[in-house]
Amino acid sequence: MAEVRDSLEGDGEERRAFFRILTHLPVKCRKVAGREAETLAREIPERRAPETGRIDEALAVWLDRIERKLDRVLVHLGIGDPVAFSDADVQEVMLSGSGMAFVTDAEVVPGDPVLVEFEIPGVPAQLVRCLARVIRNLPAKKRPGKREAGDDRETTAVSFEVIHDSDREAIVRHAVEVQRKLIRRQRGGAAG
Repeated sequence: MAEVRDSLEGDGEERRAFFRILTHLPVKCRKVAGREAETLAREIPERRAPETGRIDEALAVWLDRIERKLDRVLVHLGIGDPVAFSDADVQEVMLSGSGMAFVTDAEVVPGDPVLVEFEIPGVPAQLVRCLARVIRNLPAKKRPGKREAGDDRETTAVSFEVIHDSDREAIVRHAVEVQRKLIRRQRGGAAG
């Protein structure tokens, strides 16, 4: 079940440009450094740029959709390279258009650059790949949502630093959709 929150416990100053939702998504995260971080900072914003030069923006959107569908077919056939998520990667996360908070086994500290990959539900699902910076690590007791007994892992909060515009838009659309469903469920529960 998703819920909408306007802050994480322990947040200090209110600097938020996007509202946050608590939802379940498959997430992978790993620390990056040096040249890899520089390479990712160049590649992520350009990943959908056509190699044919300047083309009509509407055509670029359709080509992007076709490319995503082809990637999904390749993954289904077992010959694709995109990130493959397992059920073990799905977790409860706090998500907004500017960042997210999640549990990771990566050993990271505030200030570390990380590559974060996750999937926004939809038809087709949208793979989001972004370069982020660790803002803070929250102790397990301050973790948003539920945690299993004995799970004392920290929650890592990150700010998206390099993310493709269409990925940020997909995050915002997902957050609005989750909020819309939550409000509908709350109104239905109050009326019935």
